Amino acid sequence: GGERGQYYIQLISRLYVDRSPVFEQVSQRYVDGTTHHFPKLIQRSCPHLSSATISRRLAIANNACLQTLAEIAKPRRHWQAEGCDQPEAVVADLTAFISRGFCAS
Repeated sequence: GGERGQYYIQLISRLYVDRSPVFEQVSQRYVDGTTHHFPKLIQRSCPHLSSATISRRLAIANNACLQTLAEIAKPRRHWQAEGCDQPEAVVADLTAFISRGFCAS
């Protein structure tokens, strides 16, 4: 949380986008053991999706989450409407966007 948490998310997002070996090492050490069950859960909820589609959509969701959360405290862009920079609304919209789009055919 707070400013330190925002810097952490920005760092992780940058390492992820750059495909940094540091991100891979951190991910393997702290994250991989906890996320292996996601594809299985999604397959149960969306049996019509192939394993490749689930993996691809997880990558898209991960990209969207990291990028969105990394920018959450930054000023809105000139083309964004008023209120687009409210953190609670951003997180709610991100959650709705990803969860609704995941099992779409």
